[in-house]
Amino acid sequence: MDYYQLLSAAERDAILAAHLRERLPAFGFTEITARRWVDGSQPPVRRMFELQLLKGAGIKACWGFSLDFVPHISGGRVRWHRSDKTAMLDVMVDPRSLPQASYIHGPARLTEGL
Repeated sequence: MDYYQLLSAAERDAILAAHLRERLPAFGFTEITARRWVDGSQPPVRRMFELQLLKGAGIKACWGFSLDFVPHISGGRVRWHRSDKTAMLDVMVDPRSLPQASYIHGPARLTEGL
């Protein structure tokens, strides 16, 4: 029988960060937040890896590039994202066919899903 053990945001992000810290630094990525990693070694193009939260306690992986020269609109104004901290995915791979992890069944199932 399946049971639900929804993790808090802090528990979920701690598990995700620990999992990613084992793997992404070897590829030149730096942790910006628990779910966003950036390689800013070659601006104006920054490689990014991001785990996005979905409805129903799902998590999906996306990766791609943040481009310093591509503006975005925020608060009705044109803004730029020209640092690792403000990087946003401008060119993105969104693999909808990959299995998605979930944090609704507790820490063991989340770790297994990652």
